Amino acid sequence: MKKIIIKNFKCFEDQEIEFRGLTILAGANGSGKSTVIQSILLFLQSKNSKQGFIDSLILNDYFIEAGIASDILFENAKEDFISFEIFFDEASLLYRYSIINRDDRILYSEDSKQFYDGLKKQIKKMPDGLMERVMRVNVEFMSTDFISADRFGPKLTYKINNEDTKVGKFGEFTPYIIDKHKSDILYNPKVYFDESKSSSSLLSEVNNWLSYILDGVKIDTSVLENANLSILKITNYSQAELDFKSPIHMPYGASYVLPIIVSCLLNSSATAHGKVIIENPEAHLHPSAQSKLGQFIAKIANSGVQIILETHSDHIINGIRIAIKHGIIENQHVIFNSFSKGEKLGENTVEEILIDENGKLNKWPKGFFDQYENDMLELL
Repeated sequence: MKKIIIKNFKCFEDQEIEFRGLTILAGANGSGKSTVIQSILLFLQSKNSKQGFIDSLILNDYFIEAGIASDILFENAKEDFISFEIFFDEASLLYRYSIINRDDRILYSEDSKQFYDGLKKQIKKMPDGLMERVMRVNVEFMSTDFISADRFGPKLTYKINNEDTKVGKFGEFTPYIIDKHKSDILYNPKVYFDESKSSSSLLSEVNNWLSYILDGVKIDTSVLENANLSILKITNYSQAELDFKSPIHMPYGASYVLPIIVSCLLNSSATAHGKVIIENPEAHLHPSAQSKLGQFIAKIANSGVQIILETHSDHIINGIRIAIKHGIIENQHVIFNSFSKGEKLGENTVEEILIDENGKLNKWPKGFFDQYENDMLELL
């Protein structure tokens, strides 16, 4: 996905958002970052692999509970419709949904026949080779993994998942997915902690990265087949100085970062690289761990996985900037979208902050990277 144009959805009247291999969404609370993610989640929970387009949006399901049509329609909308134009490569597909009843919990395309006819017209104008991809736009969303800010903390047991590689938006299936694939060899050496290795398994790389980010933490898993439950075990020391314990006796940060590591590694090793959307990856992590996680995310994005990252952490972003400087990822593969809240409804803005090949920013967003200095001046 290269770009999305959002019209009349929540806080946006007409907003264009650019995406690259690694897309950072950062800015003030209430400025529209979550709105961008929710626009994608609506498609993610409305996908249907049996048809070539998404003719209706389900407002309330697993990925997002958006309420009713009136809750998500831009307050000052001049017309009762919501639209999303999604760009893949040079082609785009416009989804426009009329709101007939403001109490509706499903948004339908304006008219099915008109939708079909419009789709055919768009396809005729597309460059050769893109027709099939755009017709199967729902498949693009099927390969998307979403990890919510509201993910699970330490638990005694975890659920078992029917899907093969999805950790769940709460990270609730992570131990089961690890256990199921722990011996699988990751075919993409670009994501190995030590790229000189000829091969490495999922569990090995999970532990390599977890130990790097959290200074020695390692995990193991098991499954209670008769109870349909999985168990996560953690040690705080890499040299077996402490036996594996239940997560409830170990650092909270390990439980919060683990789904991110697992999802990223599995998507990098998939035949067709997927997309991973991550909210607040910094939760419960020390600043140094946040910086290391930023470098890991950059490495995964460089392997072919598209990552959309919503964060309030300058440490995460600085880790990505360090990765750029060290050549882990090229600066043109990273886009930093800075969101600002307007004084009035509909005046929110999104500005691209440029990052050069040395990781330097062309502009410092107000109240973000400069907040430490502002606070120190206040204390003088």
